[in-house]
Amino acid sequence: MLFVTFHETIDTIYGYDEKNLTSPANQNVLTPSNSVQLSELRGMLLANGFLYVVNGGKSTSCILCYAPSSTPYQYTYQSVFTPTPSLAAVSHPFDCTFRGVGSPIVEYWYVPNQDTNVVSVLASQTPYTSSTPTSATAYLAAFETALQNAKSPIANDGFLTSTFVPTALVGAEIPQQITVDPLWGGLTPVFSSSDAEPAASGGDDAKKKKKLKVQNSVRGVVCYNNVLYVADEGGSAVRMYDPGAGVPLGSTAVSGPVHLVQQNGVLYVTTSKTVLYGNCVTAPTNLPPLPTPNQFAGMPVPPPYPAPPSGYTNSVSLTLKDLGLNLPSGFGPSGLSFDASGNLYVAGRLSNQIY
Repeated sequence: MLFVTFHETIDTIYGYDEKNLTSPANQNVLTPSNSVQLSELRGMLLANGFLYVVNGGKSTSCILCYAPSSTPYQYTYQSVFTPTPSLAAVSHPFDCTFRGVGSPIVEYWYVPNQDTNVVSVLASQTPYTSSTPTSATAYLAAFETALQNAKSPIANDGFLTSTFVPTALVGAEIPQQITVDPLWGGLTPVFSSSDAEPAASGGDDAKKKKKLKVQNSVRGVVCYNNVLYVADEGGSAVRMYDPGAGVPLGSTAVSGPVHLVQQNGVLYVTTSKTVLYGNCVTAPTNLPPLPTPNQFAGMPVPPPYPAPPSGYTNSVSLTLKDLGLNLPSGFGPSGLSFDASGNLYVAGRLSNQIY
């Protein structure tokens, strides 16, 4: 069964028989419940015996957990998976991925958020129906200390709780927080208004911020073989990080990446026009060093930031090629999925079709 969500049009999941895609859709994948509001459903993940659904509307901003019912391919509402009360970092979420660590297994869930432009990380323990905030990563904690020692004014803004990958700019919907240069691992939003400059944190102009609207932001995520991949749509890059310490490992230039999916060690990426693919990278044996307490001493108070250690930009190298699907003009590739037979399905956001 192929599960499909719809952008701001249908607030539920449709199921299509992949062996007979012309047959009527199953419109009852999610059993209606008065306990939860559905709005702008995005990414989905089947794991731990549950169906996790990104409930991305601005008024909802959470991940929901659904349990299978006695009816095949039908799920009933179980719980809100993201922390309650909600975190400031989790706003307009787009996707989710996770990795398991230790015994008993603790799952760390990575959630990209369009209205904060950060990837947040949440911790979940058995039975994996809820999650809790996490403390700052080793990388961001060291980075903040270096800013404080350099007496940078943006250090006072702090990182949003549970931030794993930070934003490079604030403004419009993106709230005040420490901003991190892309070379140091920050994600770049694109603002739709050209008559006001996006603000780096610290001393921004509130009137200018109101004129801005986030047009492009962080999108899909995949965690595989101890590397976290992040689609930085605004920064036109797929960025890679160590999923534990949060240290940036490098990036690959991609024009407007949106969704990511991994299949048999191969990463697939949708862009505005096509689908790219390439072998997943091997995690480095030794991570680049964390920022030192005096990393920015004797330099102009960041931002602007100095050049980072080389390991932050070239510890790994991801090579992507066009898959050659010859998608029609105006298709607008978005979501990706594989079935049990290895067939690839690509959703067209602009044409409202699935190939």
